[in-house]
Amino acid sequence: MTTKTYSSKSNALRAFKAAHPELVGGLDNKALAEKYLVHATVDAGDGEHTKMAWIIEIPADMRVVKRHIYKGVQFRRRSLEPEGITSAVHEMFDEYQAEAEEASKTLTRKQYIARAVRDGVAYYTARTQYQKWSKGA
Repeated sequence: MTTKTYSSKSNALRAFKAAHPELVGGLDNKALAEKYLVHATVDAGDGEHTKMAWIIEIPADMRVVKRHIYKGVQFRRRSLEPEGITSAVHEMFDEYQAEAEEASKTLTRKQYIARAVRDGVAYYTARTQYQKWSKGA
């Protein structure tokens, strides 16, 4: 379970709504508080005292990972895992290279980057990933 503490109920609700809009749905503040907030005694940080705090509790099975799909490849934003944006961009470059070879052409670095940007990749991400892809890393 993921937990974070807040000094007031309103701060906890505001943070929850900002961080987890997919879980809010049509629930009002009272329903959200009953479902996801707990008022508890926590350590004050000095090892001697305690304080009352509001805690957001989201069960692990309810956490949502936002995924994006490019031509059937699933990846997560800001992720360097194998199924991440890095491998998706490298696959795009592989596709561009195959298309160019079929047409007996060669693409320049600028053309690879322009096509990736046209397909929705951020410019600097395309530049970085082209450099890594071209070196075979």
